[in-house]
Amino acid sequence: MPQRVHQLDARPENLFWGYFDAATPQVLEVESGDEVALNCLPAATMEDLPRDRSGVLTAHLEAMRGLSCVDDPFSARIEIG
Repeated sequence: MPQRVHQLDARPENLFWGYFDAATPQVLEVESGDEVALNCLPAATMEDLPRDRSGVLTAHLEAMRGLSCVDDPFSARIEIG
């Protein structure tokens, strides 16, 4: 049984695209034995989505619009250690 369960949502401030950098500020700190549930986005760009945006959650669209993109799929940013 985990000590605590953390939820990390797919919001612009929790996402980055195309890089891993130790200087990136952490968004969550966990203790040994804690559990983390990550909500993530599909690996797609806005151009990959249906033109009418059918089936795309509003929260996902907002998060995607808030990203500064490089060249890789979406990743959640979290420091574990």
